[in-house]
Amino acid sequence: MCVTIILLFFRNRSVSFEQPEYQLISGLVCLTSIWAKQLKAKYLQKRWFPRFDAILSVAPEDLQKTAQYVDSRTSLWLAPNGVDIDYFQPVSQQDLRERTLILVFGGSMDVAMNQDAVYWFAAGILPRIKQQVPDVQFWIVGRDPPAAVRSLAERQGIRVTGTVPDVRDYYRQTAVFVVPLRAGGGTKLKTMEAMAMGLPIVSTAVGAQGLDIESGRHLYIADNPEVFAAYTVELLEDRNKALQMGGEARRLVEQQYSWKSIIGEVDRKLTDLVHNKGGGVG
Repeated sequence: MCVTIILLFFRNRSVSFEQPEYQLISGLVCLTSIWAKQLKAKYLQKRWFPRFDAILSVAPEDLQKTAQYVDSRTSLWLAPNGVDIDYFQPVSQQDLRERTLILVFGGSMDVAMNQDAVYWFAAGILPRIKQQVPDVQFWIVGRDPPAAVRSLAERQGIRVTGTVPDVRDYYRQTAVFVVPLRAGGGTKLKTMEAMAMGLPIVSTAVGAQGLDIESGRHLYIADNPEVFAAYTVELLEDRNKALQMGGEARRLVEQQYSWKSIIGEVDRKLTDLVHNKGGGVG
């Protein structure tokens, strides 16, 4: 018996008008254009989503948005982004224990949300950290930084690398990995890669969304500049805490976010769906 299954892998890329990403957008024309695209996307979602047997989303937030367009005939599955845990191996405890003063943000710098993140960090968070750790450095690691991002390197303690052959070489020199994102949907690969390498992390809620994490255990979450800076200083100064947090992050990735575990779970759900639709006939 031949069973046809229609799947949709969906990531909601729409942006709420309440998100800070709109601080990057000027002009009524731009806002109207994006609003029109959102309306069109909602129309297509309402029309097409009920036709699928299953819809896979990478984050719980996306799954919740998808649920409003379908009924019980469409299965909704969480299929989070994964990370290659063999490629992103943990940094040695000895290297992490040594008190370097390097903060790293990693991400493609031709993306607006990443640009906003480094501007916000450089202007509102880094100066607070420097008040307690004057020699701290902030490295922005990622391809295609625009002129405005490159100009940040003119400030003392900030380095903008541009495209690098291997981000792991820079991550291995990290004392604390920072994810000061204020906009964007889905799980963030940069956060998962840093977790896989066992790095201590301070992130906004946006930078950690979609991940089954506990703030204070796997990483620190802070949306307030003062709190973000305080957590960063704590991890710079308390390397035992940094080691402990990095280890917990690595274990979580191994258990829930390796590609092997994710693919295995999706394969199991797909097999069940085929059997249920085909009446158990293979």
